[in-house]
Amino acid sequence: MNHEPDWTLHETEARVRRSAAAIERARQQHAARLPDAPPPDLLGRALGQYFAILQRIEADGGRIPADETPDPLPETDEDEYGVLCDYGLRLLGDLIRWAVELDLEEERRELEAMVVAAALWTARMGGTIRPPEPVVNAVAHLANTTTGTEALRRLSQVMYDLAAAMPEEIRADRDRSDPGRPWRVLMLNHGIIATRSHDPAEMEAVFDRILALLPEDAPGFFAEGMEQMDIVGYPDHVREVMQRYYELSHPRTLH
Repeated sequence: MNHEPDWTLHETEARVRRSAAAIERARQQHAARLPDAPPPDLLGRALGQYFAILQRIEADGGRIPADETPDPLPETDEDEYGVLCDYGLRLLGDLIRWAVELDLEEERRELEAMVVAAALWTARMGGTIRPPEPVVNAVAHLANTTTGTEALRRLSQVMYDLAAAMPEEIRADRDRSDPGRPWRVLMLNHGIIATRSHDPAEMEAVFDRILALLPEDAPGFFAEGMEQMDIVGYPDHVREVMQRYYELSHPRTLH
């Protein structure tokens, strides 16, 4: 199955319902239990309603009726799209846990693509993606299974929207002590996606961001990139871009 997300909400709703139904069948067959998660059929219905709500909001020009917000909004929080995102990601997270519990790798990958679709909708509506961690993890897994230069170019463009919608404290990247922090993982995966797209212009745009936003990581990223040029056998036009940024991040010193 192609796990590249279909960015239309109608198709996303249909795909998540199919995945939930498959997981529910497996749960009943194995009499599996996850005491702290609702059953897959209930999650599937809730997610179907969630994506239907997003379709109605989109059709109404982005206006969110008061009765469509799943949880009461905090008095100081005006980011209604962020609240909706949090709700959808929690439901998807519980359903993914069922897929993992039942060893349903195909459904897990499909649902992670839906995580990206929900986050992208939030980003394009001007909301904040919360929480960011499941989205960053889902993009990393999606990047590993996406093939074809055109699909990788599309995914690279999606990465810009997702990055812009990360919470301000994530984008600020003030505490750089954790190598697994979401911002670093997102930026480096964007670099890998751009490289695999074989598109020099896309590589340059993303590599410039890595140099500017992750200066401590840039030398290691481009050094590893040069190693991959030989291992994978990238074409010369890709190698030339990687070589140039490797040299930018490893300036020669006079002795």
